[in-house]
Amino acid sequence: MTMRLAPPETHAPARRVFMMGDWVMHSISSGNPGSRDWTFGHSVVDATGHNKFSQRMDHAGMILPTSITFVMNGGVITIPGTGGGTGGDHMGEHMDGGMMGGGVLTQTFHGIMNDSKNMMVSVYTDCSGGYPFSIQVK
Repeated sequence: MTMRLAPPETHAPARRVFMMGDWVMHSISSGNPGSRDWTFGHSVVDATGHNKFSQRMDHAGMILPTSITFVMNGGVITIPGTGGGTGGDHMGEHMDGGMMGGGVLTQTFHGIMNDSKNMMVSVYTDCSGGYPFSIQVK
């Protein structure tokens, strides 16, 4: 499978429409013995690029919802600002944001979307020192 960057679009709303919709997410993480190791679940991206992760689970069970906002420019996906999303707890534990629920160091987030606009792939450093790799497909 080859991932190519799509050419830059000229209007932000046009770029966001490519992200809109229902996505199935799979993530794995390495480098942090306290990390979740893997997660899978569902997310919905709205017209503003806001991505709400729900119906996620890992080896310990269900994960409470997390949300994060993506920005896309020419197929390259970033997370604006310094926050890394919110939520992602199991009952009784606290992990904030990100696809794995361990938070996101936003400056480390690197994502791309394929030309067909039906797959997003990303890597980042979480707030616990782990290195998640995530694939989302429509």
